[in-house]
Amino acid sequence: MERELLTTPKPGLVDRDNNGAHTDMDVPLFLKSAASLVPYFKTAVRLGLDDAGMEPLKDAGLAAERTMFAATNGVNTHKGMIYSMGLLLYGMGKALSFGGDAVDHAAALAKTDAEERLLNALAKTCTNGAKVYRDHGARGAVGEAADGFFHARYCADRLKAHEGSENPGALALVDVMVVLEDVNLLHRGGEDGLRFARENALRIAMLPENERINALRALDREMIGRNLSPGGAADMLALGFLLDAWRTLSKDLWEVRV
Repeated sequence: MERELLTTPKPGLVDRDNNGAHTDMDVPLFLKSAASLVPYFKTAVRLGLDDAGMEPLKDAGLAAERTMFAATNGVNTHKGMIYSMGLLLYGMGKALSFGGDAVDHAAALAKTDAEERLLNALAKTCTNGAKVYRDHGARGAVGEAADGFFHARYCADRLKAHEGSENPGALALVDVMVVLEDVNLLHRGGEDGLRFARENALRIAMLPENERINALRALDREMIGRNLSPGGAADMLALGFLLDAWRTLSKDLWEVRV
């Protein structure tokens, strides 16, 4: 999460250049939020080691939300990460104990209550994500997890593809923005906002690599002016960094076991 935060530039998002399209968030607040969630992430791994199931993870996640909101004075900095990263870390813990693919474990766990979560979202529509699901059918983090974390895996692949570049995180973010149905963009700008971000991300992705960073900074200014923030893509970047690190860690652990 810290690597995602400090990746710069990120159009419309908090980074080292500016606070993007956000008036209530900045780098220090995100760092404080991330630090507050470390115990929860450790708990998620331990629950996975025992394959404890969704209910204990959900309880731990709700407690982590309260911890986050206390640290940020009520600002929602990482609620999506509590859900998505918690699932992936649980999957990694399960893979360490029982073998198999960590992401597949995480997706299988997500499927156990994904339908219930989405039905509850339709019934209550008390969150931005729930309203977007009602209005646009975009399933957000719940759908991403239940469908096997496709875009998080894709982001990890793009990070690997950009390995050796000066700014692989920013380049991978652009690639994800092209393909992701970003709930944050739909919330802030509707279909037009999502289309604007996707079309410009595609335009930048097709530029020579040495021109993309300057183009991203120009898009940052435009998205701030339009109050657009691709928070879903930012989440995929954070998860991509995690999956990229997991590839190395799991490979090293396998070699030690052999």
